[in-house]
Amino acid sequence: MALSLARGPLPAFPAAVRTTGIAAQVRRAGGAQGTAAWHSLRALALCAAGVAKARRRSVRFCCGTVQAEQAEKLVPGLRLWPGFLSEAEGEQLAQFLDTKEPSWTKEQFGVPTLYRVKHFGILGSLRPRVVRLPDPEKGEVDMPAEGIMAEVAQRLGQPGLPWSKVLKGFQPNEANVNAYSQASSRLLLHWDDRGLYEEPVCSVTVQGDCVMTFRLGGRSNLKAPEAGDGTDEAPTVRVRVPPLSLLVLRGAARYEWQHGIPETEDFLSERRTAIIFRRVRGADQAKARQAEGLLSGAERPHLKAMVISTNWPDPEVSAAGRVTSGRLRVLRRLAGEERGPSHSHPRPGLGTLKGSCQRQMM
Repeated sequence: MALSLARGPLPAFPAAVRTTGIAAQVRRAGGAQGTAAWHSLRALALCAAGVAKARRRSVRFCCGTVQAEQAEKLVPGLRLWPGFLSEAEGEQLAQFLDTKEPSWTKEQFGVPTLYRVKHFGILGSLRPRVVRLPDPEKGEVDMPAEGIMAEVAQRLGQPGLPWSKVLKGFQPNEANVNAYSQASSRLLLHWDDRGLYEEPVCSVTVQGDCVMTFRLGGRSNLKAPEAGDGTDEAPTVRVRVPPLSLLVLRGAARYEWQHGIPETEDFLSERRTAIIFRRVRGADQAKARQAEGLLSGAERPHLKAMVISTNWPDPEVSAAGRVTSGRLRVLRRLAGEERGPSHSHPRPGLGTLKGSCQRQMM
């Protein structure tokens, strides 16, 4: 495929672009002209080609289970610290979670789950894409300001600890607690939404042992796999995650590798409880709206145009989400640094390749 733009025909795009679906977006943007648009299209082609090249150099299948040190080498950005909690802290935290509000539920983001869930702090919704403060009248609970839960959250950002250089003062504003049963629970392979949450994802295992699977690339679990999509051949790493440990995902581990506990036999204890600490974007705006008298404080998180969620429901957006996290700085420059409100489903020309080209031509 070649497009005739200001500098003449654009070279044919690499196969990686065609296979990721970006070529279809380029074809729909065929009326674009000008130097900025040409550079945008060419850069996206190179980014996609870089993804394919990186995957060819990547790790092979890892059929067995690896320990922390080997996992950190195979999955860049993954860090695992055993002994983050003491045994006494683990017992105290488990008792707190079992006896204090909010109540356990089997629903997350409005979707039924195969495990029990409770949530503290800022609430983020994927559909519609809204951030709001917890509402006590609905039984929702803010992040605890004191007690064992608060101590654990504060420990993540404290200086002088083994994980301090990685988390750099991280202060979570939400905690999602998942309680798994060995008999019936599974956690499907997924990415944590990159538009809703900031980069670090911290998982503290309160009790129980498991094997977590990491798979490079693939499809979001919000979409059914298609025949021949290649996910069965993707590089896969299985990591033993011990009780009382801290697991941190940043960089490639956060954006390029899906993670999950897809089989019931991956739970090595009768029960496993883990707290996922994250920082939701848009929380400050929600608090400001509540202070102005808007009780719900609902606010859509502000996203830069090309920082796109890999599991956004809109298929036009999720196709572009395959671009690697290492290329995000390039994409931000291409799309411009201005910030605008996000939408649960982008309006025409927003969040798509065509929209990016149009903005740069203005």
